[in-house]
Amino acid sequence: MELALRRRIALVKDPNRRRLPISERLVEVLDDRNTGETILDEALKMMKAQEGPDGERMSVGSWIDLMSGKPVSNSLQ
Repeated sequence: MELALRRRIALVKDPNRRRLPISERLVEVLDDRNTGETILDEALKMMKAQEGPDGERMSVGSWIDLMSGKPVSNSLQ
């Protein structure tokens, strides 16, 4: 949430996903510069690294689960 308030991350603006619950919407990194706070910087690095060159992003719910220590389920399994 803190990264969103600082305008470092945001929900992907995709009209096709607007009907989905917030937890299923995708997160994108807007600005990957360091914030000066270790925990936020590490989270931002993880988010940026996960996006990769193909632009695949994770949902809000997946990030919450990952950051809280819960295993992230893969919908393809």
